Amino acid sequence: MIIFYRLFTTRHKWIRKTIMICGILLLLYRTAQSQDRLSREEIDRISLAVVQVIAPDGSGSGSIVAGTPYVLTNRHVVEGFYEFTIATLKDANRPVEESFKAELVSFSPDYDMALLKITSDIEGRSLSVDDLTNGYDNIFLGFPALTYASDEEIPGRGDEIALLGYPGIGDDELVYTKGIISSVKFDLYNGQEMPVWYRTNAEMSPGNSGGIAINGNGEVIGLPTYVRTESQTGGRLGSILSIQVVNAILDSENMLTRWDEVDPSDLKGGAVTRVNKDLETNFGETKLDGFSNNPILRVPVTSGGEINIDYLANNCVGYASNAPDYRIEWNGSDENISFAFLPDQTDDDATILVNLPDGSWQCNDDISDGNVNPGLTVTNPKVGYYNIWVGSYNESDYLEGTLLISETIPGNVGNSIANTRASLDYSLDPQFGTLRLKEGFTPDPFYISGQSGGDQNIATMGLGQNCKGYTSSAPDFRLQWEGSTANLKISFVASNDGEDAVLIINTPDGSWKCNDDSATNNLNPLIQLPGEREGQFDIWIGSHDENTFINGNLFISEME
Repeated sequence: MIIFYRLFTTRHKWIRKTIMICGILLLLYRTAQSQDRLSREEIDRISLAVVQVIAPDGSGSGSIVAGTPYVLTNRHVVEGFYEFTIATLKDANRPVEESFKAELVSFSPDYDMALLKITSDIEGRSLSVDDLTNGYDNIFLGFPALTYASDEEIPGRGDEIALLGYPGIGDDELVYTKGIISSVKFDLYNGQEMPVWYRTNAEMSPGNSGGIAINGNGEVIGLPTYVRTESQTGGRLGSILSIQVVNAILDSENMLTRWDEVDPSDLKGGAVTRVNKDLETNFGETKLDGFSNNPILRVPVTSGGEINIDYLANNCVGYASNAPDYRIEWNGSDENISFAFLPDQTDDDATILVNLPDGSWQCNDDISDGNVNPGLTVTNPKVGYYNIWVGSYNESDYLEGTLLISETIPGNVGNSIANTRASLDYSLDPQFGTLRLKEGFTPDPFYISGQSGGDQNIATMGLGQNCKGYTSSAPDFRLQWEGSTANLKISFVASNDGEDAVLIINTPDGSWKCNDDSATNNLNPLIQLPGEREGQFDIWIGSHDENTFINGNLFISEME
């Protein structure tokens, strides 16, 4: 039986192409054979046709269509981009090396499949099909011709299969995993019933997407595409897009060539769209010029979403929303920026994803073996935007909690406050009211009565080595300030001498400031705010000692 594939590209600057892939003559029908029948040499030979596809925001796997410069892969591996790097095996037992440049040819809007074309070597030099199949410039081994299972050879439950691809945990090495077909899902495509999805227990990890699944004869049966995880037991089931539906798609006119031809929300086929750093954030954004006395920016967020972030590799797991949860514009010179998430419920399992100014991604699931809360640190952070997603490990979970941004998370802060759950929440209404003042206000000083104290232990919050005491979760006051802060200062004066209060302020850029005593002989706290932005200042008045409540006046002044 000879299988023909036709590829149609759009009019204008794309030329309609027809490519023939792999003429297969089946002399007799072979019954299912054990995967163990494949020799190590045959597995290594097949491996040479499996490539790593490197997109601007992550990597996946792909395979060379026999005798052509075309690469089959999953749509979600390349979604949103047009140019890619192809890494290949120059030695079956060594990691892949970047070898070629490729461009998007077309993709299916209905199923998670795309086709790329190798256009040049990594240096930009043109090459021929012969170069690809027989080796190139004595540095490339050549792609062997893969054999594809016939339409009649449909795997069934219990049949042994294997997956080949480049999962992120494999350090750019070709990884081979075995399993069985757990179930087969049939459906109609263009009026014809055919197997669409093969479900398998074979281990499929981030980065495997777009590679190949083979049967006991070494024939390609489909493309490993996605994994679903059961939230209660942690069970995993992988899905393979069948070669039958891949054939049918390539032999149709249902392929698109540009991403702007379709709304991302309309893409179907078993994988959702990618995260998008350019969207408006779910829970806000701020600017940070650095950290002072190791403060922690705390942002209440809800984790989770519909996008499986494992396509980003780099140990990215879990499900996040399309839009970032939070964004910071960084202009500081600190050695680190650290991010962590503390869920409200101790047993909740979240993940964290950060897109850096240089376009790279960092992910984390667990801070350490003893702490399942996610956290990561960016060393020598570059100036620019950091987009942050908080994901849930399980697909259907939406977890309430707090995003933490500081200089020392997750090292000592993530572990120390994971058990206390203490926090100062500037999203709550202030207890004693909101004040509105602007530069040059009169009378100066302005003052208002208040009371210190509460049940939140400030010492556990990492707000500074000398920041201790007890206050409430909600701010005591909120100051909406207009104009310069060159001479702005805020203090609290206790009604009775000898009473020891503490002052904590969250500034408009999200940083924290704390003071216990304004002088060695003055227990009243004072914080000076030169150079701060105008905007919202949330103010807490704490008591140095637990279960102590101190009456007094909050003073705001611009006087020397």
